[in-house]
Amino acid sequence: MEVHPGSWLGIAAGHPHPSDVVALRWGLLVISWIWAALSLRGRPLASFLAALAFGTAAVGFWVLALGRPYGLLIDPDATRRAAEAAVVAETRDASLDFIVAGVPPTGLHVRLALLGLDPVLLLLLPTLSPLLAFLAVAILVGLLAPRGRSHLAASLWLAFPSSAIELVWGHGFLSAPWRRPEGFLSVAPIVAVLLLLGRVRRNVWLAVSAGVVVAGCWAILVPSAGAAGQGVFAALLPLTLGQGPFFFLGAWGLWRHWDSTAGMLMVAGSLVVVAASTLPLALDPWCGQTLYRLGLLVAACGPIQALERGLGTRLQGFAPLARVGASRLGRALLLALAVPASALAWWNPIQLDGRVAERSVEPLPGTLLQAMDWIRRNTDRHKTFVASPEYAPAVAALAGRQVLRAPSLAQPPDNVRRRAQKAALEGRFDPALSRFGVGYLLIGPGDAEKWGLAEPEQRRGLRVLFRGQGGHFAVYALGAR
Repeated sequence: MEVHPGSWLGIAAGHPHPSDVVALRWGLLVISWIWAALSLRGRPLASFLAALAFGTAAVGFWVLALGRPYGLLIDPDATRRAAEAAVVAETRDASLDFIVAGVPPTGLHVRLALLGLDPVLLLLLPTLSPLLAFLAVAILVGLLAPRGRSHLAASLWLAFPSSAIELVWGHGFLSAPWRRPEGFLSVAPIVAVLLLLGRVRRNVWLAVSAGVVVAGCWAILVPSAGAAGQGVFAALLPLTLGQGPFFFLGAWGLWRHWDSTAGMLMVAGSLVVVAASTLPLALDPWCGQTLYRLGLLVAACGPIQALERGLGTRLQGFAPLARVGASRLGRALLLALAVPASALAWWNPIQLDGRVAERSVEPLPGTLLQAMDWIRRNTDRHKTFVASPEYAPAVAALAGRQVLRAPSLAQPPDNVRRRAQKAALEGRFDPALSRFGVGYLLIGPGDAEKWGLAEPEQRRGLRVLFRGQGGHFAVYALGAR
């Protein structure tokens, strides 16, 4: 089992070397200039592909830099989601929690687990979700945004999905990558619906009202990562100064020509942000900030196109450029200068995210992965494991097996479970073992000494099934005679 995202491309796990980060910056500079050159030559499809390459490289590099699925065995919430999804995927039963006899899990990750995805892909999907959502939104904008603006709006999204201030403050689309997998995985269909609603010309306010309802429902369903009711000032900053120059460009664009798509996205997004910041509601302002930013970029297309024509007209005064269209000249110049200086080109989410991302760069031990892979392939998926609090989350998340206890992730009523665990360690029968369907015992590094199991094989009722390399992990069957 290999759960390092970069393993698909043969990239070694561990902190990216400074030379790799320097190579990324130079690579993004080269891609942005190729993007500008293709725009200068009037090749919209090729320039859009270059824009996709820029966005893929800028976001994908940091996704591949992680040594494990984000937060796995580090962050309780991320580990709990992975454990719930893994157990449901193995048993094909959405009523089973990763803690045996626990509360049935809910959420998008549970529904995805029922689709029969590969276990490794299911583990990595939340980590890949920022990149997938980022590219999906760009493609949807290119297909569904208003004519004459779709290509530019998609390009702006790929180069400027978040401002530098947003990234520092922790707002906006890429401010907290990997923390909201459900939000990232659902952003594409929500944006598609809102872009289609924006095409309703005759009933603009009806479309805006529907957009607000859709955006509000999305914000409610996405788990909030911040405290609600922080005040009006906390809402206004992300909507104004937090947007950088695009706030003024977008406002100028709507003043010159009202665009229903941009207006609906901005109204829906701003109302969600204001409601989440001023009212004690279960709303995630991130959803509103994402929609507001996208609407602002669509609205800014008009002023940017006018700026392109103005710059291009001046550049046509040079003889070698006289035959090139003014708009193409201006766009190529703006791309060559602005894109390499964008916040995305200099983004480092591992530094901005903090402890969880920093620790997620470290790969999981090979001996642990070997043991979990063996458990997944060779044990009864309907039997419960007894494991120490340190390794029980790994059994659930990596092997997809229910565990008796996992105090670091969940705390169900514990007295009976503790008695059953003690009986399993001693290799004797207890009615609770049958009640919880306990069939296996995992001993990890340090467990034998902690539990007083120097020689578990000599205990009646325990039979060794697996011993990993170096004897670090061992799996025992219960009930053997």
